Amino acid sequence: MILGRLQARLADAAKYHQATGMPYCTITYAQSIDGSIATSAGDFLALSGPESLVMTHHLRANHDAILIGIETVFADDPMLTVRFVEWEHPQPIVLDTNLRFPTTARMLSHSKKPWLATGNNICPDRKALLEHTGVCILPMERNEK
Repeated sequence: MILGRLQARLADAAKYHQATGMPYCTITYAQSIDGSIATSAGDFLALSGPESLVMTHHLRANHDAILIGIETVFADDPMLTVRFVEWEHPQPIVLDTNLRFPTTARMLSHSKKPWLATGNNICPDRKALLEHTGVCILPMERNEK
């Protein structure tokens, strides 16, 4: 039932993109009934069951990219790959203002290396080190407001 609704939403997304030329974005996250996404100590908290994991991977398979923040990399070390369905992996994009992305991140172990959206005032040595691992650095103008 969930996958049927997901397929209908994805069809709507395709129509939206075709009509407007704009990307269709999906925001997903899991949280407990009290609004938590981790334990108070910051430990991993399994919030999803088997059906929602399959749905998550269907979503990944039907999107071009996944955007996360650097703190998610530190907390979860996610792969952001498609594993529960057969399909292409989406492009991982990490918001990382100060290029703190770890060179040991699991995201570096698959073919689609992450893109790091960062500020434009970054350490050249750190940039070179990360580019050597295969990531794409996307420097952007920072808004200090």
